[in-house]
Amino acid sequence: MDTAVFPATVRAAVTAAIAQISSSGASGAGIGNNSSNQGDSYGRPRGCSYKDFSNCKPKAFYGDGGVISLTRWFKKTESVFEICACPEENKVKFDACTFTDGALSWWNGQVKSLTLPVANALRWEDLKIMMVGEYLPRGEIQKLEQELWSLTMEGSDITAYTMRFSDLAVLCPGMVTPESKTVEHYLWGLSPKIQGNIIASKPTTFDSAKRLARTLIDHGVRQGFMTLIPEPAKGSANKRRPWNKRKGKSTHEPAKKQKVVALHADTICFPCSSLKSPCLSRYLTAAAYKVGDTINTQ
Repeated sequence: MDTAVFPATVRAAVTAAIAQISSSGASGAGIGNNSSNQGDSYGRPRGCSYKDFSNCKPKAFYGDGGVISLTRWFKKTESVFEICACPEENKVKFDACTFTDGALSWWNGQVKSLTLPVANALRWEDLKIMMVGEYLPRGEIQKLEQELWSLTMEGSDITAYTMRFSDLAVLCPGMVTPESKTVEHYLWGLSPKIQGNIIASKPTTFDSAKRLARTLIDHGVRQGFMTLIPEPAKGSANKRRPWNKRKGKSTHEPAKKQKVVALHADTICFPCSSLKSPCLSRYLTAAAYKVGDTINTQ
């Protein structure tokens, strides 16, 4: 068994045993309980059921798609857990129902080796580690770990840095566990213009570090010592120029005309010796051009 999976299996086995003992001891305590969806006879709110979980439309996982598919599935699943307030003891049990095709075959293999109660008692974080080990080759994980280690913020683009850091943190949990290590790695890659202030504030959670970084970037842009990176206009790269059918020419004039010079034997020589036109030596090399070539001089 993988060394990363063994501790998770032990924890799951202990959790399953405790749950079985607790349910056996309380078997007679629920005789007078109210089965209403509003809660039990003591007024306590009803916990998250599988129906609540499925109503949030969790995303199915097929076991293919590589890094991007696995990361998106993790994030979608965790958002569903948050919406339906799913308790830790039910997360893996409910989420295993979203496995399909190859992923379902893999999960059935885990159930066979661990037994169903132990497999269902796995913690969500332990399941994520097992899935990363199964669906990402070790060489790919090493590349992601190296990227996470060297990831830095470019300019004032805090959004892109935070998004990429979050994606890599999901796939490389060993580098960012516990949360104090997440905060530490996140601060390492921030711009030096804001890094010192955030370190001095000593954020204790990843969320607080992200909020503080966003606030300082916005303040820096307003004060003028940081430049906001504009987002590229959508579709601008593929925008076609209007065409004048009557004249067969574009209706838009080019922003800057370029002067075209044909190279003749008496135009220029090497090394630089201007004869009939302004010196072109900064555009030309003897190895790259020959007599008869046409070049742009602007």
